[in-house]
Amino acid sequence: MSDAPRTDEPTTAAVAHIHRRAARIERRELARALARLDGDLSPAQREAVAAMADRLVAALLEPADAGLRAAADAGDERTVAVALSLFGGDE
Repeated sequence: MSDAPRTDEPTTAAVAHIHRRAARIERRELARALARLDGDLSPAQREAVAAMADRLVAALLEPADAGLRAAADAGDERTVAVALSLFGGDE
């Protein structure tokens, strides 16, 4: 028998949902910021702003990912449900 974590399908689906929602928000807010700065940034600067937005989202999601996977490994299905409700699981 394997000692590998047993992250289940609902947890994987929850993490994927949270990441999709975060990506939508990131794209929307990045577009809004870049539109306000239009003409003031070089292509390299625009790329740097986009990369920063991506890093911020990844850093914000990392604890949620780790917590959800740990909860799944512990058999804590309620945590997955709570996380989905906190991160807009009804959208």
